[in-house]
Amino acid sequence: SEYDEYGDICWDFSGAALAVAGGNRNGLLDLLVTTGQTQTDESRIFVLSWHFTKQLVERTGGYTLFHINRNRAHPVVADWDGDGITDLVLGSEFGVIEVFPRRVDGSLGAPEKILQLTDTPHAQPVVVDFNNDSLNDILVVDGTWEGSELLYFERLPNGSLEERFRLTPNWTLCSAVAVADWSEDGYLDVLLPCSNDTGSSLLVWQFFQQLPNGSFQQRTAPIADLHDVSSGLYSVSLQAIDLNSDGTMDLLMLDGWAWRIFLSQPDGQLLEVNVSQSVDLVGELPELDYGDSFFLADWDSDGDLDLLAGALHGDGGFAVRHFDNGYCRLEQPCTGRGACGHSSGKCMCFAGHSLSDCSACSQGYLDPSKVN
Repeated sequence: SEYDEYGDICWDFSGAALAVAGGNRNGLLDLLVTTGQTQTDESRIFVLSWHFTKQLVERTGGYTLFHINRNRAHPVVADWDGDGITDLVLGSEFGVIEVFPRRVDGSLGAPEKILQLTDTPHAQPVVVDFNNDSLNDILVVDGTWEGSELLYFERLPNGSLEERFRLTPNWTLCSAVAVADWSEDGYLDVLLPCSNDTGSSLLVWQFFQQLPNGSFQQRTAPIADLHDVSSGLYSVSLQAIDLNSDGTMDLLMLDGWAWRIFLSQPDGQLLEVNVSQSVDLVGELPELDYGDSFFLADWDSDGDLDLLAGALHGDGGFAVRHFDNGYCRLEQPCTGRGACGHSSGKCMCFAGHSLSDCSACSQGYLDPSKVN
């Protein structure tokens, strides 16, 4: 039992009546509980509502699958082996790209190196079925002080990768690539952030539009050049993703420590919007360390986007970090007999069960204190 501010017993569930309803129309069932009499001879009705916060919470320790040692890590989520389960594709320093296959139980298998670029400080791969043959291919920037090229490797039926073409931007240094149908003509195009100095605040976009015959034509980018990059080109990470579910691809960018969002407009241009006013699109994105990269995907298949972050320095098994907006391990003793508090991350047990620490519950899972 628990006492309210007047000393009344309001959580005495002995003989309580229960009902399930969906009164708040959010698509989730709520729990209605009528308690017994209190010291003032009154009954209480509580509504226990599901309440998901927008905060992305990091899984740590035994609650993460990622215990990987790599530097300059760049994670990508894709079904590389075609078994219907998403795998981890990881670029890292010295131009290495590896695949960590995901097993049926969700664990990660041993890594397999699938590509290594010579004389490249690090690899930021994009994994996409570029030629519509149902096999995932790889696009990656091979950038050095002598110049940068975008390389396309086609995945062959035997599983090997074969280089098919290279695109050469006008600017010396390019570090990443975002791939999408930016011109909305049914063909995938490429967008690269470039500069002539790694520490410059200037970022120039290089845009290559794919033509119906498979060739590429360099054209004016659908996004304005940036003159306020905070930490230079090599602290920039990108992902093409439909953030507002309008059917067109937007651009999410990590600039040093700052998140930047560029939404697709009706005229095809990408326009930067205020991140603080756009939490409905991607939730409250965590502050990552300088030089980290990222990838948004539904890694745990729970219907919402998770964030995988790649570390600049990933020693100690911290090359890849996993953020989601709530989880609770089913084998925990309080689960099924209580609920996670979204603010504390601890389990509040129903009457008849001990109020033990449910440390496997994260913030944002279930809020039993939201009483209507």
